[in-house]
Amino acid sequence: MKERIEDWSAKAAAVFAALFVVYCLTAPPVMMSIVRQRGSASFPAVYQPILRVIESDFNGPVLWYFNHVWHSNFIVIGEESSPPLVIAAYALAAFALAGAVAFPFLRRRLRRTRP
Repeated sequence: MKERIEDWSAKAAAVFAALFVVYCLTAPPVMMSIVRQRGSASFPAVYQPILRVIESDFNGPVLWYFNHVWHSNFIVIGEESSPPLVIAAYALAAFALAGAVAFPFLRRRLRRTRP
């Protein structure tokens, strides 16, 4: 019973992490299409967390992703650079999400290889 709960929770965490990654990576094109359709930058409440991160993290990785990868041209007035600690926190979060997605698959593979 304990193994079933662990398997279920690992799979649920993997699905949640994968959905969160998809949400973050698809936010720029969805938000850009909303601006094109409405003609203004009023976004649904679902995307408010992303906007808060962009506004609070001047010149951080999320703003870089929006501006340099998707060319959305967000202009944020304020500080010019984020501290290295913010970059390290994002790297750690990305590593944790990738680990959460990969954990159930790695665990299944390890179980098969054990004698």
